[in-house]
Amino acid sequence: MNPPVGKLINIGAPPAWSAAQLWAYALGAPYHVQHQVPLNALPADNSANSTDFARMLKDGWSVEGEEDLLRVLGWLGSEGHRRGHGLELRRYSLWRRPSIAARREELREAAQENPDALEELWRIDAIQADLDGIRGADLIGFDAARAVMVARSGWRLGWLSEERMWDYLLDTARDVQRRFSSWADYAQDFRLSRNMWRGKNDPDHFDDVITQLLKDKASPWLRLPWSVEGLEAPRATRPFDPAAPVWTLERRDGRVDPVTPAR
Repeated sequence: MNPPVGKLINIGAPPAWSAAQLWAYALGAPYHVQHQVPLNALPADNSANSTDFARMLKDGWSVEGEEDLLRVLGWLGSEGHRRGHGLELRRYSLWRRPSIAARREELREAAQENPDALEELWRIDAIQADLDGIRGADLIGFDAARAVMVARSGWRLGWLSEERMWDYLLDTARDVQRRFSSWADYAQDFRLSRNMWRGKNDPDHFDDVITQLLKDKASPWLRLPWSVEGLEAPRATRPFDPAAPVWTLERRDGRVDPVTPAR
């Protein structure tokens, strides 16, 4: 049985964030709800939050300090799971039936010793059937939501400055805003990209969280319009900072708008 969905928390005197900051932070709403932190403010400075975030980053991401954090945020910014799953999507969309049948048989045999084979088998079937329109998915929602969660947790632990965190989150938001037309579209992509990662689409806790975010009047997804000022892309050139995480502004043609090194 899934745990109950937590309340959507908004503090009464939120910080004076810009519309772009509110929007960028709202990308991580599924995890703000899961961790029971405010949707309109950064997590409070208390020992419980710090302990929980440190444990989560260590257990789930092998992050135990600033260097690890930058590595993970850089990976999420440059490729995340969307890169590999996007290649799978294209590959299994194009393969002919004999090749698909042969790969299925290989995976069924491998599954006796490698449970991950069952996840790939599910992906093949989902892609072949275009389950929930998965062939047209961007597969960026899961990476984007987790990027916000990891960045704000790292900030709370003192491993990332607030300025660098916002640079990263706003670039994430620029990339996401131009790919979809509504929060519902983003939510669907989060579901699809997370299912690709899980290798299954059995209902779980996050399905309930997403449903609540799309219906509850306390949700930023109902309060914020999809398009807001300040997230235009490409953004203004920013000098490269080796101590800051980078989210590359990826385009549908596979090219990127990189951060420009200082001269």
